[in-house]
Amino acid sequence: MTLKISLIIYYFSFFHLSIHQEPQLFKQSGRIEILGDVIKIDNNFSQLQKNTSWIYMSINIPGLSTGTINVQKNDGIIIFNKIVVSRQDISVIFIKYYDLDLHSFNIASMCDEVNKLTKTATDTGDMSLYVFCYYNDTKNIDIKDSPNFTAPINSQPIVQCGNLMNSCSEGYCAMFEREVYSFKSNAFSQIQNYYCPNDLFNLLYFERANTLFVTSYETSITNAFKICINKSNFNVTIEFGVYSFFWWINCYVPSPGVTEEFYPMPNFSEYILSTEQPEVDYTDAIQTNSKTLNNKIYLTTDSICKSFGELEILGEIINFDNDIVYCGGNIDRCAFISLDIPGLAIGTFNGCQSEVNRVINQLANERNDVADNFLEFYNFTTHNFQVSYLCENYNDKNFIKNSMTGNFTIYIYCYNKNDGIPDSNNSPNFTSPKHSANPVSCEGKNNTQINCTQGYCGMYEREVYSIDNCTLKKERYQDCPNDLINQIYSDYSNGMLNSHYRFSIKDIPTICIKQNSSNETFVNEYNSYFWWINCFVPNNLTRIEFPSFPTLYIDNRSITISTTTSKNSKCKDNYTPILLYLSLFVVYFISDII
Repeated sequence: MTLKISLIIYYFSFFHLSIHQEPQLFKQSGRIEILGDVIKIDNNFSQLQKNTSWIYMSINIPGLSTGTINVQKNDGIIIFNKIVVSRQDISVIFIKYYDLDLHSFNIASMCDEVNKLTKTATDTGDMSLYVFCYYNDTKNIDIKDSPNFTAPINSQPIVQCGNLMNSCSEGYCAMFEREVYSFKSNAFSQIQNYYCPNDLFNLLYFERANTLFVTSYETSITNAFKICINKSNFNVTIEFGVYSFFWWINCYVPSPGVTEEFYPMPNFSEYILSTEQPEVDYTDAIQTNSKTLNNKIYLTTDSICKSFGELEILGEIINFDNDIVYCGGNIDRCAFISLDIPGLAIGTFNGCQSEVNRVINQLANERNDVADNFLEFYNFTTHNFQVSYLCENYNDKNFIKNSMTGNFTIYIYCYNKNDGIPDSNNSPNFTSPKHSANPVSCEGKNNTQINCTQGYCGMYEREVYSIDNCTLKKERYQDCPNDLINQIYSDYSNGMLNSHYRFSIKDIPTICIKQNSSNETFVNEYNSYFWWINCFVPNNLTRIEFPSFPTLYIDNRSITISTTTSKNSKCKDNYTPILLYLSLFVVYFISDII
């Protein structure tokens, strides 16, 4: 009996190691975890190419990814992009490897550098990365410096967090709330919501970069990242006039029948300032370009700019009053800007350079593809897109880039406060609509109603083969047009979806902003895909329905179907039934001889 048990244990241990093998050179192998989802690499992961080059990568980014893999170069680029684009702070770290033409981070560029273990600070802790590139004929390979990080064998369980529509693959939930003064609106701004942890990390990243909030708040939330990945909670309350702020974070594994409660917010309303202030009583007047008496600031003629113009952002008109405005600090200049980003913003205005900077950062926060096009002037120290770069390199010129909705143009002219408003013939003088769009109520996820300021609604449906887990993914989205464009850009940038589909959806956002409908079906085994888009002004007489998914031919030996409401299935191991029959045979055979 003892022999029987020993043989069975040995037998299953042997095949367990075969299925979950360690990374090996010259072989597709290893496994890696990305946001709780484990990708297992074997010979069936992708078709082996002749004369292929290889990438051996071991990586550990707390709260995002860990594991070691050996893959073909193209597969390595795809997996590396899936990791990097998931987190804003990680994207910034690898910005020098970003290919603006391909809209992709190219890990192969690291092959030209010294192969060694590198460590870099991230928002969630130190990142360790080891990359080694080689060819089939490479001799004397030395990877002794590789840390060989080990990914879990299985993916984390999918969890539902609070009132979120989508489930979280990380296996735990996040709650975040804050109250902080906004110098733009002269009011305390509040947030209180549930998040998937990685979504919260991206939110906190932009919160920290928001120049409209007090610096002490932006600095303090740096601690929130590590608190969350440790599945803990913490809160901070500072009461000091308009510099007051509060934030609370709670990251936890949900339990059945247990509801996590939000922390009570303080009341800072008594600190709100009047909008009419002839004097500004800041304690630090040293860095300002103004005369100071008794620690109070009095405006001088060289610290003002003329404010005028109009700008439409997502259907809403922003009027810049024809008035004199104070521009704080001796580095703040005046700026004239005219821009047209299809589907996002259009208009012309003049004001402080700091106000132009705020608008540019707002636009980047609204559209991910636009933010990627702004990477040229991203400041890694302040975590902010810097208009000063445009002033220095594109002054009195057009900054033209290609986005998901077509080419966009930004013209800027920066000048000193005492030089007078420029008269340039180069400005395109884009004109915003006279009135804001009429907001409409659109149907969102789970038949909820959402308010869309752009004046129309969007629906997007797609079915496409995903190479990361061998699934045919069917998904439907209905949202405001801008959010839909961000989703389409996410698909376009997702290297785990087949390239035929990704390239085909490049023009979908242009169809949407024209309030049109279109669809496309392509059938060719693993390159098969289907998409449908419809952007429209809703009415009470007609309800737009999603079309039925077509039948796409896929080799069903290794493909399963997944939806947005279920966890992505992994490739079915074709040898699994064989192992089962063999194991039964061994047990039966050993029983007879014992």
